[in-house]
Amino acid sequence: MKKEEYLKEIYILESVRGDVRVTDVAMILGISKASVNKAIHVLKEQGYVNHKHYGTIKLTPAGKDIAKGLLDTYNVAFRFLTDILNIEAEIAECEAHQIEYILSSDTSKKLEKFIETYSERNNI
Repeated sequence: MKKEEYLKEIYILESVRGDVRVTDVAMILGISKASVNKAIHVLKEQGYVNHKHYGTIKLTPAGKDIAKGLLDTYNVAFRFLTDILNIEAEIAECEAHQIEYILSSDTSKKLEKFIETYSERNNI
């Protein structure tokens, strides 16, 4: 699993619950606590999270930036697939998850602008 996926899920959990623990991340991602602990250790070394053993996980500003960027790109991709291309939500969700890792920030912003313009012109 990519480090960005951990950061994104921690970001979402922080937004919803406040405090995030290893168990929460493991449950959401459907993986073992040991796997999450290893990933958190690496993310901590890279400066993306703060975490004390058996404590809560907090994203650093750098970790939040990456997570928010991914989530924003996912939302833009999902909206494009569903609103513009009329792809079923279930399929669009899977494909938007794949797209979020390959689009640059610049491309995501341009796609978002396209969606807004298209939506305004077509009353969507």
